[in-house]
Amino acid sequence: MHSSDAAPWTIRGLYLLALVLVASPASDLFSTVWPLLPGDPAWRYGFLGLSAGYVLTPLLGVVLAATVAYWNRDATALRVVAIVMLAGAAVLLVAMTVFALDVVQMRALRAEEVREGIVVGAVLQELKYGAAVLVLASLAIGALRSAPGLARAARNGSRIVSSPRGGP
Repeated sequence: MHSSDAAPWTIRGLYLLALVLVASPASDLFSTVWPLLPGDPAWRYGFLGLSAGYVLTPLLGVVLAATVAYWNRDATALRVVAIVMLAGAAVLLVAMTVFALDVVQMRALRAEEVREGIVVGAVLQELKYGAAVLVLASLAIGALRSAPGLARAARNGSRIVSSPRGGP
């Protein structure tokens, strides 16, 4: 099946699903941590630790949006999604840094017998963030490199052909 065979409502529905996959976990997360207290290290530690568990579903949402844009030969949408992915990766890098600093503070405030658990939990959360950053960055770079060839293919009505080095 080619994108030209799909009804426009199918494309819209897939984009809507992508948006729901991003927005729903975000609303759940913020309703859980309300009221927002970003100046409180304990609140930030809890928020950023909890956020790592919410990263996968929005990640699936942006991947779905990029896939639909590529499949639909929509270079503009693919570029927009790629920029969103790069912004998301940058935000997650900042979150990783802030979380690491908060872990140091929280570890110092806790009893000796729970300090090791704080570090182990933090490492696991940082791995989730790091994996998401790698996925977002690599997909964004690939999308940005694919967009010009995608636009040419859409203009020419031809199949999308990639070079062996990953570019169009």
